[in-house]
Amino acid sequence: MQESTKEQLYEGIYKTIREVLPSDVEILHISLTGSRSKGLESPTSDYDVRVLILNPTESYLLSTFISHIKIKITYGGKDLEGQAWDFYHQFLNLVIEGNEAIIHILKSEYVYTKSKELMQAIWDIYEKCYEPSKVIQASYGLLIHYLKKHLKDPNELHDLRVSKDRKK
Repeated sequence: MQESTKEQLYEGIYKTIREVLPSDVEILHISLTGSRSKGLESPTSDYDVRVLILNPTESYLLSTFISHIKIKITYGGKDLEGQAWDFYHQFLNLVIEGNEAIIHILKSEYVYTKSKELMQAIWDIYEKCYEPSKVIQASYGLLIHYLKKHLKDPNELHDLRVSKDRKK
């Protein structure tokens, strides 16, 4: 993709997201996630985004802040979907927990960022909180859930667990 085209694309994504978010919410960062962030997109791929937002100060004081907004809109004839997370009440908690979703936000290509220095400081904190074993446990749980949902015979799952245990 040519640089000017990429800049125009990102500016269009930013403006489209800005239009659907409440006007008093400040956008701190937008990351492009999903297949496009991995260079695996096809001509029909949608745009997956993670957005970090900052609510107005008074909304925190009055506990009227928005912690999470689901985004599902169209941009350039393709779906643009993702989530906007409040910086203080959603995002920083995930950073401190070492949640692996943070990697996608901090290390994916970004559409917009208000402060590269802030994002780097958050990465530095995240590295101290991240525990790979948590990611492995979460991934294993998701795999088991997926297999239970999609295997025709529940005994197949048991057979997989038994063969895994035998390799120990």
